[in-house]
Amino acid sequence: MDIMLAVVIVISLAIFLLYLGNRFKIPSIVSFLLIGILLGPFGFAVIQDEANIEMFGQLGIIPLLFTIGLEFSFRKLPGAWKTINHRRYYPGLHDYCSNRRNYLLVRLGV
Repeated sequence: MDIMLAVVIVISLAIFLLYLGNRFKIPSIVSFLLIGILLGPFGFAVIQDEANIEMFGQLGIIPLLFTIGLEFSFRKLPGAWKTINHRRYYPGLHDYCSNRRNYLLVRLGV
């Protein structure tokens, strides 16, 4: 398939799926993933050549990062850290990992 026709199909489907996603309150990242699944070699195979898949993948990073940037909030960042902090929610995990590390160090004779 001609690359320009593939670009037109990808952009058209992107606009349509982003509109539907916005209407049904689905995150735009899900729409971008659906576009890749539908148009990739295992979907409707609009894009089959590996070079074209790589090019569209690199171009797809741009709107993906832009979308993440739009949804990112500095005000929510401290709250997000609480979910990342494993010692707060999984206090035994740190102890398990330290004990495992110490056991391996003793076994290695370090």
